[in-house]
Order: sequence, then structure tokens, then C-alpha cells
Amino acid sequence: SRCDLLLVVGSSLFVQPFASLPARAKDGGARLAIVNLSSTPYDADMDLIVRGAAGEVLPRMVTHLDADLASA
Repeated sequence: SRCDLLLVVGSSLFVQPFASLPARAKDGGARLAIVNLSSTPYDADMDLIVRGAAGEVLPRMVTHLDADLASA
């Protein structure tokens, strides 16, 4: 199946099977983004890293995306 963007939220990416998803998505051409408080083994592969608590960061991201979509 196809994935354009994999957004990882609040994961250390140490626990399988989820930990293998970033590599699989990247191999398939997807872009990778993470919202997390701390670093992960996959940070070097990420296209976007946002350090922060998911409960604080995600509402701000959604507000920004809504504004962008409304003006498109």
C-alpha cells in the first residue's frame, strides 16, 4: 500500500512492530515526521522533527493546517 507521509506521535520507536514502520515507509518513498519529547533511533531519517508534548503540539498543528486549507 502507499504512504505519502508517516506521522509518528509520542513514540520512542523502540517497540516492535511499530518501530519498523518508519524504515518501511521511507523505503516506499514516504516522508517522515515525528512529534515527541525525546530523540529516537530514527531521528536521522526524519524529514521533520517537532520536540514537544503531543497534547500541546498537535492542536496547534491542526489549527495551522485548518487555516492553510481554508485559504486554499
